[in-house]
Amino acid sequence: MQMIMHKLLDSECHKNWSRLAHYFTLLLEIAQGGRYQTLYMLQNYNFVVDICDIMLGDKSPKAVAEKEKRVSMGGSVSTTPFGALVALMSHLVRSMHTKQMMNVPGL
Repeated sequence: MQMIMHKLLDSECHKNWSRLAHYFTLLLEIAQGGRYQTLYMLQNYNFVVDICDIMLGDKSPKAVAEKEKRVSMGGSVSTTPFGALVALMSHLVRSMHTKQMMNVPGL
């Protein structure tokens, strides 16, 4: 899983952004596969931050520290296939639990 996210953050991968829809869907389906897959993504990786970083592109706070300008994904002619990434981020965020939530009745 670490290799998958590492490759997804690679600039060479972003150059082929139009082909990433299936890849994003794969990550979503893995997360939705069960509670343990979701917990694995949340506990072992910074998926939510990395997903935000991918979607923000050059506007990401992480991009400021990079020497090379990021590849722009999408444009006026075609849209970026971020639907599955937004769904993945939504799924992960809704699956998060904090210590404060543990003290709330009904959760």
